[in-house]
Amino acid sequence: MANAKQETLKKRKEKRSDFFYALSKYVFVGDVVGGFSPVVLDLTKEINWYAVVFGLITSTILASLGDRILK
Repeated sequence: MANAKQETLKKRKEKRSDFFYALSKYVFVGDVVGGFSPVVLDLTKEINWYAVVFGLITSTILASLGDRILK
C-alpha cells in the first residue's frame, strides 16, 4: 500500500515537472523567437529586446522550477 502511494507521488512529481519544462519551451519559442521575427520578416530592422530578455528569463525560471520539482 505504501509503495503504491510512493509511486503515485513520484508520477505526480514527474508530470508536474514535465508541465514546467513544456511551459518553458513554449515561452522560449513565443517570446525569444517572436522577438527576432520582425527582423526575419523584414517588418522592421529592430529586435524586440524586451520580449527576448523576458523570454530568456522566464524560460530559465520555469525550467529550473521543473528541475527543482523533479529532485
